Order: sequence, then C-alpha cells, then structure tokens
Amino acid sequence: MGTKSTTVLTLNNPPLVEVACGVYFKNLDKLLIPHIGLLWEDFCGEFHRFEEYLPIQNLNNSQSTNPFIISSKPALPRIWFINENETSVLQIQRDLFMLNWRKTGNSDYPRFGKVYSDFKKYLETFKQFLVKNKLGSLEPVRFELGYINHIAQNQLWSKLNDLSQIFTVFNLINSTKLDESEAIGFDCLFPLARKEGKLAYQLRTAKKDDKLVLQLSITVSGLNADKSFDTMDKWFENAHDEIVDIFTKTTTNEIQHKVWSKQT
Repeated sequence: MGTKSTTVLTLNNPPLVEVACGVYFKNLDKLLIPHIGLLWEDFCGEFHRFEEYLPIQNLNNSQSTNPFIISSKPALPRIWFINENETSVLQIQRDLFMLNWRKTGNSDYPRFGKVYSDFKKYLETFKQFLVKNKLGSLEPVRFELGYINHIAQNQLWSKLNDLSQIFTVFNLINSTKLDESEAIGFDCLFPLARKEGKLAYQLRTAKKDDKLVLQLSITVSGLNADKSFDTMDKWFENAHDEIVDIFTKTTTNEIQHKVWSKQT
C-alpha cells in the first residue's frame, strides 16, 4: 500500500467503537508489581480505577524460535488504568504501553489528533517514571494503530446477502451465495510503503445486545526506518492515513452518506 486518497473523511454518525494507539518495546525486566503502584500515583488524577489481565504476548520479544519460554520470573499482569467515564483505558505491561479510546453511551469520538496527543502525553509520563526509578529506557520494536467499527443492521442491510450495499469488495461476489450464511470472516494483509509495517483488514460477524453486527477491524503495525521515537509522529500519521483511505475505498458511498452522514 502507499497511494493514498487526499479526501478527508468526516462522518457525523461513524460506526467507530474503539481506537488503540500503542507501542511494544523490549522487555522491562526491572518493572515489578510494586512499581505499578507507584506509577498509579502519576495517573490517578485522570484514571480513577484499575484492573488486571493476562499480558498480551509480543512475539517480537521472543529471543528464540522455541515456543516454550522458560523463566524464573513470573509474568507481570497487564494493567488497565480506566478513566471515570470509561472512554479511556491505559494498558501497561513489561513490553507494552497502549491507550484505547472506547465509545460508551453517547460519547463522541474525539478525533485521531486528540487520541494520539493523549497517548504521547501519557507515554512521556511513563518514560519519565522509568528514568526516575532506574527501570531502564524504552526501545521500541513495534508501533500499532487500530480501529474497530461496529456496523449495526440498518436500512441498507439486514442479512449477509446485503453486504454489497456496505462493502465495495462484495460487488464481486454473487449475493445469492450468501443467502444462507450465518457468519462471515474476511481477512486481508497488506504491506506498507517503505517496509514500515503491515495493514490488517478483518471483517467478522458479531453479536451486540443480542443483535447481529458486522465488526470491521483495521490495524496498522510496524516500525519506522530509524527504529526510534524520533519519527514516531510521522509513522502514526501515515498509519492513520492508510486506515482512513482503505475504510473509505472499501465502504460504499451509499452507506457513508445515508447511514453515517458523511460531510461533503
């Protein structure tokens, strides 16, 4: 990929439900559970509660092709710091720092610029915490930007054989082949220009409030050429452009205007 549209997409009623900005880095072996408590003090003014989950495995940090990794040190949980209205979640583990914006209730998407600005601010706080406590410095191995959309049933689609009303790619498929379908899975993986990563495009059927929805996930992951934070802004800007471009090109003008109220 690499040839992008210059069109700016603005939807008054977007299907977007989640955005994730993150960085995976080399393992911080010195980061322990007590440090998370200290880190909480730096974030508790904006994030009012926390939860813990199993860590996400970062395959980039595997030092061997052996899938069985033996360590005497227990895995640090993945910690969530959650803000009051639950629209922002910070995820932290020994090799990951990520900010997720989530749609809750009637909350509006604050736009990419705001989400990314907040991510950079919180990341800087985390980096300063590591220096202050002599826990090491961050060496990025992968940046990641992901968008999740939930497309609820609407006037353009009620069954899977209506998908050509939503996605341009399904114009190539005889809709009668989808008449009896109960679920769908559609995956594409594209390389980015300048070998700075890949874009994953995934379409799935899902249930939300016991109703059928189409879940469209678009994720760009990779690393800039200099493998540093110095040009991180440009990497995320390009990743955002790629996501907007493929979303625009693979969804129909009809749904963009009639359902998502595209501004022209």
